[in-house]
Amino acid sequence: MPDFNIKDIQNLKFRIYIIEKIFLGGVVFIVLCFYFDWNISIGYIAILLAILQILKWRFKKQLKQKEYVAKIVEERTIQLRIQRDQVMKESEKLSSTLEALAKAQDELVRQERMATVGQLTKGLVDRILNPLNYINNLPACRSTCSKRWNKS
Repeated sequence: MPDFNIKDIQNLKFRIYIIEKIFLGGVVFIVLCFYFDWNISIGYIAILLAILQILKWRFKKQLKQKEYVAKIVEERTIQLRIQRDQVMKESEKLSSTLEALAKAQDELVRQERMATVGQLTKGLVDRILNPLNYINNLPACRSTCSKRWNKS
């Protein structure tokens, strides 16, 4: 329960307690008025006791309403805490999934780079080996080619 509701509820309970004690004192005073025959005071005390009962009834009604609201607030707070915990778990889950995705993406980029480097290397090797093969095969070609030229 929030602090302000607890203070309000405690305050209302204290007021009801005080009114009950004053009411009890008023009843005792009325009994004394009958015993000592103070008829004028009995009417005033009866009116005061009626006013105290009305105040007590209002305070009890307010107390009941505040306790009901405090109960609803507490239940809703519990629900919100449960939902917050669920959201935090989902957030952690998504965070770990995002980290795994970032790692997979980095690995994929690295593999692409390696594949590109491999293709470039293959192209360079082919470019270097192709003239070398031509040069290496040139003596065999000369003998074949010179025979063809000589025949003509």
